[in-house]
Amino acid sequence: MESDIGINIVLYNHKNRNKGALKWKRWIERSCYW
Repeated sequence: MESDIGINIVLYNHKNRNKGALKWKRWIERSCYW
């Protein structure tokens, strides 16, 4: 189950990379530095 969810997330991000990849990267960076 977890592996399938991870694959789905990767595919979703790959499809929408041009749309919101930067937002996700910034949010992840903020969460990491937080």
